[in-house]
Amino acid sequence: MDTQTKVLNTALIVFGVLVAFLASWLIYRSMQSHIRHLEGMPPDVDELAAEAVEDAEEGAPLLVSYSSESLDEEESVSTIRPSRQRSTSP
Repeated sequence: MDTQTKVLNTALIVFGVLVAFLASWLIYRSMQSHIRHLEGMPPDVDELAAEAVEDAEEGAPLLVSYSSESLDEEESVSTIRPSRQRSTSP
């Protein structure tokens, strides 16, 4: 490929990424606005939803990095799982 084609290709890729980012951001803001203005939602549920969104924005709970101290504490706590009874229907 010549230089002009490479530059055009790179510019189009960057433009596509920017358009995707802008569209995602606009949809996110629109959905948040719509959720905040839902009618018939009790104020306590609205407050709980707002707190959940704030907690989610602080970090993904499944991607938390653990320190060595918290891992040691988790090893000392055992998890008891209830046994599942299987049905023996004919």
